[in-house]
Amino acid sequence: MPLVATSKLAPPQDWKEFESLTRDALSEKWSSPDLEMNGRQGQDQAGVDIFGENHKGEFVGVQCKNTENLNLQTIIDEAQKAESFKPAINAYYVATTGKRDSVLQESVRLENIKRKASGTFSIQILFWDDIQSELAKNTMLFQKYYSQFMTQLPQESIVKGNRMVSALDLGFYGLNVRGIMGISFGLFGCTDKDIREFYSMLELIEEALSVIANTEQLPKRIEALNNFKKEINAIVDGKIKKWKEANELAEVLEDSIRNLTRWLEPNEVKIFGIGAQMGTWDYYTYYHYESYSREGLDKLSKRINDLLQLEKLPDEIENYIHDYLDPDSEIGKVSNAPTRTFNWVRQHYMTT
Repeated sequence: MPLVATSKLAPPQDWKEFESLTRDALSEKWSSPDLEMNGRQGQDQAGVDIFGENHKGEFVGVQCKNTENLNLQTIIDEAQKAESFKPAINAYYVATTGKRDSVLQESVRLENIKRKASGTFSIQILFWDDIQSELAKNTMLFQKYYSQFMTQLPQESIVKGNRMVSALDLGFYGLNVRGIMGISFGLFGCTDKDIREFYSMLELIEEALSVIANTEQLPKRIEALNNFKKEINAIVDGKIKKWKEANELAEVLEDSIRNLTRWLEPNEVKIFGIGAQMGTWDYYTYYHYESYSREGLDKLSKRINDLLQLEKLPDEIENYIHDYLDPDSEIGKVSNAPTRTFNWVRQHYMTT
């Protein structure tokens, strides 16, 4: 039976869809959920349609060419435009719907020799075969763009549960694992209570993942979670003290959770973002001498109001924010304001 990766799929005819597909494929390839589309139609894009970090941590630009007749001069012209992109990119990719072309590849290799000598970024071509093979590695991505070829895809979550609460938990805890790890095991050491609370947080993340992620999405996230747990277990047991490795595994876990937003419903995305901002506020409260900005709290208040469809922020949350910003507040009211706000929103969705 032919595999998806080796089948001949027709590339999108619409250039917007090709850009979106390319971004998603590269996001999966590089485990980089923060790749962004650059501007909109009609704006000067400086030769870059997509920007962000690749798997090497390089800041890159991607130009999408929905054509089967890509030539070297077009690539050079676009690369020259990209030299003015800010901040400066370290590597440049040109994605095309064309077939792999050895002659063009050789021309680009020779061009890169010149570019290296002049100190400018290198160029790589992503042919349609390359992009298609990345889609084939992720069934959900493939379904997103080629659903007509899919049958009997798993759509249900592993367990039933409150998806809004789970999305909130993943935003608050799941995107802040490194920060919470720093608080739990940080400058002043840790107690048994700190360790128990940290493990409880990991269990909560696993439960939320089981509610939000379906059977196709879940294994990769659980694998990332388990890898991180193993490292933490070894640290707690005193076998190793490799915080760098733990931090890297926590980052992988956070990225895998962040990637789930592509499949969330609009309101789930909103509450996920609210949870993430409250998690940042909580972390900021522990690690910064200055208060979390009033501007940031105003933005958070607006997001909560928009989600709850209220004209006025609930009194409890207003009081928490007031206590946080009041220079005469007790230290406990200040430090607990983020978690109290989080708990209020969480309880609201637990009871609705």
